[in-house]
Amino acid sequence: MDWFSGIVVFVLIWWSCLFTVLPWGVRHNAETSAESGHCTGAPVNPNLKKKFIITTIMAFVIWCVVATMIVFDVVDFYDLSVKMFAEDYK
Repeated sequence: MDWFSGIVVFVLIWWSCLFTVLPWGVRHNAETSAESGHCTGAPVNPNLKKKFIITTIMAFVIWCVVATMIVFDVVDFYDLSVKMFAEDYK
């Protein structure tokens, strides 16, 4: 895997992890109303900095596993794609 592919894989994993981590610990403010101009479903404190740090650590660990699998050919994606292509055009 070259450096560009590694970055692309990391970004994809990071975004997937972010969407997993975002709902953690969200508390809604029941005291807000529509008249105050705030959405009643908006979180009181979203803790985005903490969630971005957790997301980055989680994505790095998952990326290390995926990169290791790719580098050591645990799963050979090229052969897998050739077999899938052959099955499609029988």
